[in-house]
Amino acid sequence: MWQGLSTLALVAGGAALSTGYAGLAVALLLAGILGWFTTIARCLMFGWRSDLDGVATVHGAASLLRHRLLIAWLHFVQPLARVAGRIRAYLSPPPVVEPARATRLTWKVPAPERLDALASARLLLGGATEESFWSETWTSSEALLKEVTGLLRSARPARFVDVDDLLAVIDNWDA
Repeated sequence: MWQGLSTLALVAGGAALSTGYAGLAVALLLAGILGWFTTIARCLMFGWRSDLDGVATVHGAASLLRHRLLIAWLHFVQPLARVAGRIRAYLSPPPVVEPARATRLTWKVPAPERLDALASARLLLGGATEESFWSETWTSSEALLKEVTGLLRSARPARFVDVDDLLAVIDNWDA
């Protein structure tokens, strides 16, 4: 928000400068420059104040400076990435699974069974439940992901589950 307003002030100041409104142009340009200077200074301050004592990859002054500059850069980019994500979520429609590719009825919520009641009672009494994903037969990550996606969609924990993001996590996990 702050970066957007500062940029808007700079653009408006440049436009006012070309139209001949010198006083308005100077005020807008100064506001935009002050906004960007404040943003950059705060990001650098956050990077400088970061506690890097326990970081194993810091080995000297140059490495410490690189880490602090990276933290400052992430503070700078984070609001821009958040706005980009909001725009992307607003403009992209929810993904639709083709019926031929669905491994389960994604619109039907699974009915609880007796084993679910026993697992719930075990959890309430302080016990633990364990799920095993190991098998004698090989299962592709895509098949597992389709089943997990179907379960998440039927439980409706969120507005929608983006399958592409989950596939990227699975692909990076194997590497």
